[in-house]
This record gives sequence, structure tokens and C-alpha cells, in this order.
Amino acid sequence: MDKTAFDDTLEWKKLPCKSDSNKASFFGVIKGFISGDHLIILSDSFVYTFHLKELSWLSFLIKKSARKASMTSCSCLVKPGLILELISSYTLQLLSYETDERGPKDFKQEEKTLDSYNLPYGSHSSINSDHKTIYIFGGKIDSKESNALYRLDIGSWICSELRIGGTKPCERMRHLSALHEGKLFIYGGVDKNNTPLSDFWTFDLRRMVWTQLALSTQDRLRPILRNPLYLQAIDDDRILLYDHEDCDCSLFNYSLKKNSWEPLQLSSKIPREDNTLLAKYQDSFILFSKFEVYSLNIPSKKQACKKSQLENFATQLFNEKEAYPDVMFKVGDEEIPANKCILSVRCSYFKNAFSSKMMESQNKIIPIKDVRAKVFKAMLQYIYFADIDLDQDMAEDLFKLSHEYGLEELKSYCEEVLVKDIQVENVVKYIKFAEQYDANELRKACLVFVSENPDEVFKSQNIKELDNETLLELYKMK
Repeated sequence: MDKTAFDDTLEWKKLPCKSDSNKASFFGVIKGFISGDHLIILSDSFVYTFHLKELSWLSFLIKKSARKASMTSCSCLVKPGLILELISSYTLQLLSYETDERGPKDFKQEEKTLDSYNLPYGSHSSINSDHKTIYIFGGKIDSKESNALYRLDIGSWICSELRIGGTKPCERMRHLSALHEGKLFIYGGVDKNNTPLSDFWTFDLRRMVWTQLALSTQDRLRPILRNPLYLQAIDDDRILLYDHEDCDCSLFNYSLKKNSWEPLQLSSKIPREDNTLLAKYQDSFILFSKFEVYSLNIPSKKQACKKSQLENFATQLFNEKEAYPDVMFKVGDEEIPANKCILSVRCSYFKNAFSSKMMESQNKIIPIKDVRAKVFKAMLQYIYFADIDLDQDMAEDLFKLSHEYGLEELKSYCEEVLVKDIQVENVVKYIKFAEQYDANELRKACLVFVSENPDEVFKSQNIKELDNETLLELYKMK
């Protein structure tokens, strides 16, 4: 059986926030977009930005009287630096911004009036941009459902309806849409009788042709959305669909090659809220719901296939009988075989050691001191597989070992595990650990934890173990 991108259970992970002082209020949220490394959230009078790497919020006040868009407005990120909102059938509201090292700033608004077209402007229609052209489909025009497709040129803001013959989707609203590699995808919605639809269409922007995506005869799963939120092409084969109805499975994948839907298994659930926002960021999907930001990593099929091939190769090399090891590590009473070529390619420490006159290059059996065999084998597993099953009980020791051997990515992974384990009982220990080993993200997370739980932390006996400079920094955060 071919390995797919979704063989493993997926997990929503809540992103920690350094400070809640500029945290986006759930009240009045309208839309959300990803621009660079930032999540941009629009409300009725504020723009909030969340830095997805630094995990921090910023907020910008916009004159409320100038904000004419609402939660029901049709909007999209036209291109980095420009957001468009349709506030009436003939009026656009453009929100432009500059970007510096801290992220988007200097938000400015202006209105544009269209010359002749009466567009569907509510959230019941769909709007997509390829950074050159905006495409608007369906929704209501003059209180009637539409299946018209409009093209709006960016810059000139000239609008035209695409006259398309042949079979095409019926009139609808509240459908989902996605734009990918010259194709517009449309899913579901409700028809003029308010009946839920579950048909799936694609429009080829070059050939100007609608095509209905048929389901295979074996596929009985056809999601019918009650709270449609998001449709996103992952690659040339897979389309992700998200429905935030409170049900067992709210995430689906459609395979264009197999013409079939599959529910994606989630190991964790997120709060269901009417204002939930979702956007794609690199290889993840970012969700804003009920004051919090969540991340869901979804590898493409190509990534999963490549990973599978590498895993098979690494498994053969990691197998003692098949890999012809040329070096042996003695850790305590246990001997652990390995291959110099793999270690040298994946780790600069071993490359230097095996190519110099160090002990590692002279001896076939290399003693390793002051580390558990379990931890050392975990490091080798990472070197071979670029992946690891990491238990919290060895995260500290593996961080120290990866620090010694210069494995920065493994250090970061260990640091993530330690951040999730921060508690009143260990926050002081982790601050000292972070300062000793330059674990900056761990230290930042500890300081955030102290700022959120000052009374409990300062009552603990081990707070006195910190140096005066760190104590002063913590007192200022109370």
C-alpha cells in the first residue's frame, strides 16, 4: 500500500504566547490572513498581528468611523501589504500596510468605487487572489443567489464577468473556494432553497471551463458542511477541507487522483467558535479560536513519500546485521554499532572527529561517559532518521548531548518538549538550565510563565537559587 501524507494521526498544537497584553480580543473579529511570518486579524476597529516565530501579539488602532467592513464582508489578502474588503456591491475598502522586522505596521485605509458592476459582497460569496487578479464567485446579487464568476484586476480595479458556456455549478452561497496553480476550486454551500450542497467543482482559468469532480464508485463519504470555513489545496493531488461544526471529524482530504474523500484523524480537538479563523502557513495550518492560536502540521504527499523512502533507507543502515557497522560506541555496559559515513555527513562533530587524530578516528570502540545509553541511542536515531520519539524524562539530557555534539535542530526539538513541561515546581530549574545552555526560547517561555503565575512562583523555596540579575528581572514582571 502506498504511503500517503495522512497515514499518521494529526494534532492541533496550541502556540504559547509571550504576553497577553496585546492579545486579540475574541469580540468583533472579522477576518484573518497570513502575511509572511504573521497572522493578521481584523476586528471592527483594531488590526492584531501575531508573530508566528516570536509568538507575540501587536495591536494597531484604526479609526472606527473609517471601518465600514463587518463580519459579513467578503475579503481577501490581495498580496503582501494589501487587504481588500468588499463593503458594498460597488465599493472596495483597501487596507494597506508596511512591513519591518517586527512585522506589519502603518495600516491605512482607502475606498475605491467600481464603475459599472454590481458584485456579491457578503461573506456568502467567495473571493480569491493570485496576486494579479481577484476572482469572486456565487453569493447573492440583488437578494438572489448567483453562480456568476467575476474577475477584478488588481491596480486598475476594472471588473468584468467571465461569460462561460457549458455545464457549471448551480446558484449558491456560503460555499468554500480555493485557488491553486491556475485552477479555482468550489465546494458545497447552500442553494436558493437553503438546501446544503456537497458537489465539488474546479474552474480552469486558462481554458475557461468548469468541471465537476466526480466521486469514485467506492467513495461513500461526501461531507455536507453546516459551518464551512476553509478549503485549501495542499499540492496537485490533495485538497484540504475544514468544517468547524462540533462533530467527531471536521477535517477532510480530497484526492484528485482517486476522486475520493477521506476523514483525517485528529488526536486533539479545539474549541468551536463562530469566529474561528484558519489560514495556511508554510507546511502548517494556523487557526485562531477563542483567544488562542493553534498550529496543525500537514505534510504534502510528496514530503510524506520522500520521508517514507528515507526512513526505509535509514532503517536498513540502523540495523546491526545489514548495515556493516565500522564503529562501536560503548555506553555503560552496552555496545552500540554505527556507520562513520552517516555520522560524518549528518553531524559536523563526528566529521571532524573521524577525520582528525582524535580518539574517535583511532579506535573502533569509543567509550562514551556520563550519559545514559537510552539517551545516546536517541541521538543516533535522530542522526539516522532526522526524527525521534522523545520522552520528556530524557529531554534535558538529550538537550545537553545535542549541545555537546552541535545538533542545533535536535536541541530546538528538546527545547520545545521542555517548554511544554514548565510548571511552578520546575520553572526555576528550567531558568537556570536555559541560562547555562543558552536555551533562549525556554528562558522566554519561563519568563512568560512567571508573569502569568507570579504569586505561586515567588512563594516557592527554590526561587532563591536564581542570581540577583534574574530575580530583579522577574520582580519587574510581577
